[in-house]
Amino acid sequence: MAKLNEMYYQGEDHYSDGDVEEDILALVKQGITMDEAGGEDAPYPILYHLSKVRENIFLWYPFREDARILEVGAGCGAITGVLCEKAKEVVAVELSHRRASINYERNRMRENLEIIVGNLNDIPVHAEFDYIILNGVFEYAGSFTPGEQPYEDFLKGMARRLRPGGTILIAIENRLGAKYFAGAPEDHTDRYFLGLDQYHGVKTVKTFTKEELKELCVSAGLICSRFYYPYPDYKFPYEIFTDETVNTPLYGRPMFQFHEGRMSLFYEAGLCQTLAKEGVAGTFANSFLVEATKERSQSVQEIQYVKMNTDRNPGFRIYTKIWEEQGKRYVGKYPADEKAEKHLLHMNRVKAGEHASWKYVTGEEKGGAVIYDYLEEATLDDMVSVLLSKREGRRVEELVDDFYRVFLSNSQEREDYHGEEFEKVFGPGRCSGTKKCCKNLDIDLIFDNIFCLNGTYEVIDTEWVFPFEIPVEYVMWRVLNELFYKHPGLSQIVSHQGLEEKYGITPEDAAVFKEWEIHFAYQYVGSYGLQKYEKEPMRPEMEKIALYYGRERYLSGKLYYNTGNGYNEDESVTVKVPLQEGHFSMKMALPQGAEVMNLRWDPGDYPCRCKVETVTGSGRKLVCIPQNHAGSQEGEELFLTSDPNYEITGSLGRVSEIIVEGTFHYLRWEELMQELESWWAPKPEEPEAPKPSLAQRAWGKLRTGK
Repeated sequence: MAKLNEMYYQGEDHYSDGDVEEDILALVKQGITMDEAGGEDAPYPILYHLSKVRENIFLWYPFREDARILEVGAGCGAITGVLCEKAKEVVAVELSHRRASINYERNRMRENLEIIVGNLNDIPVHAEFDYIILNGVFEYAGSFTPGEQPYEDFLKGMARRLRPGGTILIAIENRLGAKYFAGAPEDHTDRYFLGLDQYHGVKTVKTFTKEELKELCVSAGLICSRFYYPYPDYKFPYEIFTDETVNTPLYGRPMFQFHEGRMSLFYEAGLCQTLAKEGVAGTFANSFLVEATKERSQSVQEIQYVKMNTDRNPGFRIYTKIWEEQGKRYVGKYPADEKAEKHLLHMNRVKAGEHASWKYVTGEEKGGAVIYDYLEEATLDDMVSVLLSKREGRRVEELVDDFYRVFLSNSQEREDYHGEEFEKVFGPGRCSGTKKCCKNLDIDLIFDNIFCLNGTYEVIDTEWVFPFEIPVEYVMWRVLNELFYKHPGLSQIVSHQGLEEKYGITPEDAAVFKEWEIHFAYQYVGSYGLQKYEKEPMRPEMEKIALYYGRERYLSGKLYYNTGNGYNEDESVTVKVPLQEGHFSMKMALPQGAEVMNLRWDPGDYPCRCKVETVTGSGRKLVCIPQNHAGSQEGEELFLTSDPNYEITGSLGRVSEIIVEGTFHYLRWEELMQELESWWAPKPEEPEAPKPSLAQRAWGKLRTGK
């Protein structure tokens, strides 16, 4: 049974997500998991504190089995459980009593866990630890550590608690993360570009760049011995990159985001892929996981890359790790849930369907995991990349033909393949007519999974081999979709549709195959479980923003001249002139010889204040009469409409040009709201009647000008 130590609790919780924490506490007391409680309308704190994906940040880490771990700022226990599974003893310190209680309820059956409630600076934790975990904690050191250099002092305090050879693990955002350039607000303050602006005016929280973290560690007598790059960030990581892999094509695939205030100024995944190609992806990674040690040490396993498929149904939750040990590289596949062990062992023992020209790669089974030698040879996908760079489309087609011949040609026409087992995996959708089918077919024969060794093919990642009949057209459809998605330029030299037709894939088939794919991924495997929580980002049009702020520097006016057809766009002149400290002079030429009956001048298309000082027509003085205005003061008209305008009267006739001079000011949103409130405020002598909301009133005024 875990121990909840309240000896150092001072009776006050200094931070909270609010009453939703009571809901979380009630859920964990009842043993309800995120999988059971989650819905797309679940508030973000429930997702953040209860999602199993949170554990990914340390799920793969090679802790020593006899290790003693100190987890600082354990929160609601998002990662405490996985630490307990990997270590001999865990001490979790948490300042908030309610959060510590949630952690205790989640992990109360852990015999190797003590949860201490209180400020670490007030707790005499003298015992030494092999690992100290700062998961989303270090950025707040300035708030709970006194002194002129709180971050250095906090790290020094952590270092004093380390055993010889111990490691501090810091998971933290990178203030230069690519997502902040693309429009994500700063994680702790919800302010845009705050980290990029070096936290100007903010002292309660702070994140750091890669070089800044190195400097802080040196100041604290530590060494940043290794950087990991959790992707897309350390909160919900699906991949872990290192300096050996971050600048490769693996890095930068599109991922989910869960923040309500996220903007999308451009395609972030595309930027990440470009940064990787330029060799600087690590500098702009969204998050870091840093190993900080007192002395430089060489671990037995040099982790190079991790991919975690834990966002699935429990029976399929696994993760893959690539590492180097004594100069040799290995690939390990591990269960992330005890229910997934059977799935892993099935993968390794698949033999059905092998031929002389190809075979499945098998590994050594160790404690529920499977360890493989890393294959250095080229994959079929590597070959496609080379051929694409040379624009050899015909050779790509030959490669696809050879793949089909080797893997999919040994099939038989079937119509009755759609049985109970098939429907469980792929759903009720049916193709018409007969299909070429194979039993024990690996549906994931994508080119990334096929290696060429000494004239034969070797296949990895044999997760999805089924003992019933499956149409080979479906497998080929998956192969082609993956190929053209991964290589967008391929469609310029090879016809995607042409290949589908060649292998008997009709448009009707493709529609059914898509249904199968959705059922397989979302229902059978349970992939992308967090997708339902994804928030659609705001996509501001920068051109419109530039136009809005550009208004303060320019006035774009339009002159309508009525020659007997009324005011219309064909008989109008638009002129843009600079505003110099609010003053303008606008000259508008009319068609030569035009007999003008009436004139109307529109100063812009947005609420404004305007004062016309002089208006002349071919040297003759004219008069401007404001329309749609909400009042005037000292000759300046207030327009609370998007259609401000003036009638110009006087001696018109065959006027050739109009010159309007005066002052002009666009109303900012705050000014507009203030003016609208004043405009709609009830008169003192009138009883205040029910009225529409401010937003309704503002919209009505802008739309109608009334």
